[in-house]
Amino acid sequence: MFENFNDFMQNLGNYANKTKFKIPNNLLTNPDEIINHLLRSEQLTQNQYNQVYEKFKELFRLGKTPKQP
Repeated sequence: MFENFNDFMQNLGNYANKTKFKIPNNLLTNPDEIINHLLRSEQLTQNQYNQVYEKFKELFRLGKTPKQP
């Protein structure tokens, strides 16, 4: 499930360029701005974000998220 998570955490810009999302280069180092951009540009719905965030919190609480380098 998290095979790409470490790549995401280590190099957000590189990972973002591999996805279907269109993210301006000036936002690639700020996760909050990326999320806001995706929501504002309707590439991500609030419901989708909420679902992912809740799942992440659950996995984190269970100790099932990868460790940051």
